[in-house]
Amino acid sequence: MAPSDLAEVALLHGAAFPGFFLSGLGVRPLHELYAAMAKDPTGIAIVAERDGRIAGFAAGTTAPASYYRRLIFRRWWRFALAMFPAVLRRPSLISRLAWRLRSATSSKVAIGETVLLSLAVSPEAQRHGIGRLLTQEFIDAARRRGAKQVSLTTDATGNERVERFYQSLGFSRRAAYSTPENRLIHDYVIDV
Repeated sequence: MAPSDLAEVALLHGAAFPGFFLSGLGVRPLHELYAAMAKDPTGIAIVAERDGRIAGFAAGTTAPASYYRRLIFRRWWRFALAMFPAVLRRPSLISRLAWRLRSATSSKVAIGETVLLSLAVSPEAQRHGIGRLLTQEFIDAARRRGAKQVSLTTDATGNERVERFYQSLGFSRRAAYSTPENRLIHDYVIDV
């Protein structure tokens, strides 16, 4: 993922995850999130192009807790500026953001576990194997960095197609939990 990809990646994230917390913050915070991930030494950020446009992306980190700590402490002012308009429109985002940051920085990911945080494929590029290729490339990048496992979380409700996709790649569900918004989440993992 190059700096020139970030605007399209942020737009694709927003389109792929409508109604989700990060999408609700807007394009600017997403741009900052993926810029930080692409620059971070623990970050894995991959794009797929089709006809000169971003067709999909996969992004994650080999060390989520330290990634988010660096993100908060090194780039906090960029995120604050980027999120300001969203927080002005919806002040309730502050408590949700605090919960997300608290849970992210206290992540109990096992040593040797890499987390796939986002995978998105544009609607017109779906059903062409791009998601499968991006996921496999992410797993390969994690393995090259010494990962023993790759994990991810996804919505459990109304998300059967996505869950079947991850299961077809060899991921298995290891846990389920609810968010403060009462969304049921499934946690998946694969040995690499």
